[in-house]
Amino acid sequence: MCGIAGTLDWHRSENEAVIAQMVAAMKHRGPDAQMTTRFGPVVFGHARLSVVDLSGRANQPMFDSSGQFLIVFNGEIYNFQELRKDLEGRGITFRTTGDTEVILEGYKLWGTDIFQRLNGMFSIVIWDNRLQRLVMARDRFGKKPLHYFLAGNELVFASELRALMHHPRCQRDINLAALRQYLALGYTLTETPIVTGVQRLDPAHFLIVDRDGPHTPQCYWNYATSFRDKKHYKKEADAVDELDALMRDAVRIRMIADVPLGAFLSGGIDSSLLTSYMMAEHGPRINTFSIGFSEEGFDESADAQRIARFLGTQHHDRLVKIDAPAPFADILASVDEPFADTSFIPTSILSNFARSMLTVSLSGDGGDEIFLGYETYNADRIAQWLSPFPSNALNLAARIADLIPPSYGKVALDEKIRRFLSGAGRGFSWGHYSWRVNFTDEDLYNLLAPDLRPLIASAHPFTTFNRFHGDVADLDIMDRAAFIDAKTWLVDDILVKADRASMQHSLEVRAPFLDYRIAEFAAALPVSLKLKVLRKKHILRELHARRFPYHLRPKSKRGFNAPISRWLRGPLRDEMRSAIDTVMASGWFDKTKLETVWIEHDQGRKDHGQKLLCLASLGFWLSSVARTPKSLV
Repeated sequence: MCGIAGTLDWHRSENEAVIAQMVAAMKHRGPDAQMTTRFGPVVFGHARLSVVDLSGRANQPMFDSSGQFLIVFNGEIYNFQELRKDLEGRGITFRTTGDTEVILEGYKLWGTDIFQRLNGMFSIVIWDNRLQRLVMARDRFGKKPLHYFLAGNELVFASELRALMHHPRCQRDINLAALRQYLALGYTLTETPIVTGVQRLDPAHFLIVDRDGPHTPQCYWNYATSFRDKKHYKKEADAVDELDALMRDAVRIRMIADVPLGAFLSGGIDSSLLTSYMMAEHGPRINTFSIGFSEEGFDESADAQRIARFLGTQHHDRLVKIDAPAPFADILASVDEPFADTSFIPTSILSNFARSMLTVSLSGDGGDEIFLGYETYNADRIAQWLSPFPSNALNLAARIADLIPPSYGKVALDEKIRRFLSGAGRGFSWGHYSWRVNFTDEDLYNLLAPDLRPLIASAHPFTTFNRFHGDVADLDIMDRAAFIDAKTWLVDDILVKADRASMQHSLEVRAPFLDYRIAEFAAALPVSLKLKVLRKKHILRELHARRFPYHLRPKSKRGFNAPISRWLRGPLRDEMRSAIDTVMASGWFDKTKLETVWIEHDQGRKDHGQKLLCLASLGFWLSSVARTPKSLV
């Protein structure tokens, strides 16, 4: 796990010190070594977190044996040993024992076909001196980030936006379309980073850049195809058997490391399962980690402890009490872009806790998206059943639900009712989208300054959601929901959270459920094996029942969130208010109406916790970026 940066400049005018500065800005991603290399028109830089082959010969940037190919790579390739044997059988010899050289030699043999052979998480940039071209690629689900911009004949790339902004030719203007998306969702979508002119490479794509400029990005893996290629089983147990074998191997190959390795354990289905497979592979040496919060309803550490005792892991847990604003503010201020998922906070705290003993941790990320584990999927199914009812009746129910007093709970019933009814009368695609919304169109019309209101329609994030819906419009609505979430929520929220929160603390996190073989298997399953009536993650529950006794069956899903609504009225009140004042000073909002949102929450009349987190995170980010040489504000 690392950070990469570099430039392709055909005029060869780039100062290596600029790339070195970009690399230094990502030292948290790679504390073990930082290097830069110039070769022809490129300068590549790399910050290394050593995980496999800890020797200096595995440092990057790395040349191949011929000296004609140069690579920088962020991530891990889990099937590199299998690929290495294939390449050795073709007469290729290796100088290192890690995965980087395998990618490079594989590219020399297979060209861009190498990317679909890789099972892992990665952002890869290769300079091909023979063909005088640069090749960039990103893994299937976008676990590892890759930002870039073009300035004349120069291309500049980096793992992190903040690193990219150390380059003097990076623009400093806020992308207002991205701001609109962020306010609606709490994150920005892949195609719309928060800074104008910056782009992200789409997951499962590669991009070639030569003297003619960038080519059209090419997709090397189409996830939608797996949903259409449905499997049929004579017995449900046969599907469970197949998943069992896939899980066993996905965990096995993710345990290859030359450093201490463990797991995040919440006590839920996903983390319990993967930990059980880890124990089967390596036994009682496995360290597991969990955290909880002192606020009632937000502590799941007892569930994790029960699973850990049954499996026999070396378990470590910690109860977190937020009684001072500094750690919280530091967490939010360090994100690469504004980001308003409350689970980012506990994920960062958990990563820091685990890093005291580990360099690599496995996590259950992805299980909910590919096996239909969220309450939103039940809501989609219920909305389908209610579709014959007049939309006027559902809209009236939504207005009545808005009168329910706030409970400030972790997954509050009142909030679920409001979100469900707000979208139930507008069709599946909008209804599913509405579950992800923080500031509605009506909210934004009331809050945004008049000159920004045209953005409400022109940069609507639903356009992206609906485009992905169109790619799978012929499928069952539950498969559509899973596909849309994989392309939006998973890529741009869940995996962004995992990458940023863990790499803040130089911890590598691996997600076995997002092994592409498991993802393809889940997509090809009949929907009834994932959501059986309203039983979420049905097949995972059946697999769990094989490995755990009845009394350890999981309870209803509660999520890994922080009690942000309560903190906003308690220990973090002043710090959050200061960050929101920064946003008020931007000129983007009607200050009086924004003040009303704050007062309603502060006085306990409404729960605006998620909205205020969205604004505060934006404020923290603006303040931190403003301390760089050129201000965004």
